Amino acid sequence: MSESLIKKGVFFRLRKRIRFKAVGLYLLSLFSRRAEKKVRGIFINKINGGGLSLLNELVVDTSGVEIVEVLKLLADENNYPVGIYCTAGKDRTGLITMLTLSVLGATDEEIVADYVLSDAAYKDINDKKAMVLSLKQVDVDPDTFLRAKPEVIIATMEYIRSSYGSIDAYLDKFGFDEVWRQKLRKNLLPTKEQ
Repeated sequence: MSESLIKKGVFFRLRKRIRFKAVGLYLLSLFSRRAEKKVRGIFINKINGGGLSLLNELVVDTSGVEIVEVLKLLADENNYPVGIYCTAGKDRTGLITMLTLSVLGATDEEIVADYVLSDAAYKDINDKKAMVLSLKQVDVDPDTFLRAKPEVIIATMEYIRSSYGSIDAYLDKFGFDEVWRQKLRKNLLPTKEQ
């Protein structure tokens, strides 16, 4: 997800008064470093306050087509074997896995239990210090963004349901309809013969 999409998504999630302030500061930032720092602070505070749940909302709202492209790759048996991964398996992979498990009929509790398995990922990565430093350089809170807390995936599922009606309705909107979901189930659920 591009930085410009994140900024746009965060901007529209700011309260109206804060949005006006951000626009004013942005205009001043063309001439003043201090104003630039203040407007940046508004966005960083919103991002840190919203954490991974906010970023997941932005991905859900702006990347539905791309999410469905990945799910269609998973639904096509010609692509097997297939692996899904990102750096820690909690952000992009966590979202794709949550949607996949939902299609397969997993309960919310099962989805949450799977998601939190990624919480220890950064403990196992030798270069954690470099990741923390890179996050601090952009002023986001490493404790927020390097964890896979249950409330993140719970909030993401609740967001999809409240904004789109259901996870299936969200998938339908972007072209992953029941036909595609059946293909995914056929490929990933064991049959009686297995």
